[in-house]
Amino acid sequence: MKRMTESEWRKHPYHDRFTGIHDPALAGKPNILEYDPATGGTGLVEVELVPDPPRIRVVRLPGGRLVSLAAYVKAWKKAKTLDPDATIKGWNWYPVTVREVLADMRRGMMDRINSGTPASVRGL
Repeated sequence: MKRMTESEWRKHPYHDRFTGIHDPALAGKPNILEYDPATGGTGLVEVELVPDPPRIRVVRLPGGRLVSLAAYVKAWKKAKTLDPDATIKGWNWYPVTVREVLADMRRGMMDRINSGTPASVRGL
């Protein structure tokens, strides 16, 4: 028996819930058609489906670093309370002002909203 996540199983080119015509033991169970090196042919392999891990939404900063959406929102709230002319390190490869960081955050949010890219493609 092989272990796969549900999304891996659905992406497999030869996945099915076998009807049991050839092997009644596999009736109604998830399986895949795979090459069997022992016999040199293909055969049905029963699959134990495990749930997909939870997805973590991330945002890529201009410097290239990935941060979770929760950390990004916390940073945005914190940046709004700071002096606009204060400098921040780590946003880009050079120090920038809070005003520039907030403008970048706003621009990125509006771009994401208005891009028209479906959530499945964006990775949500």
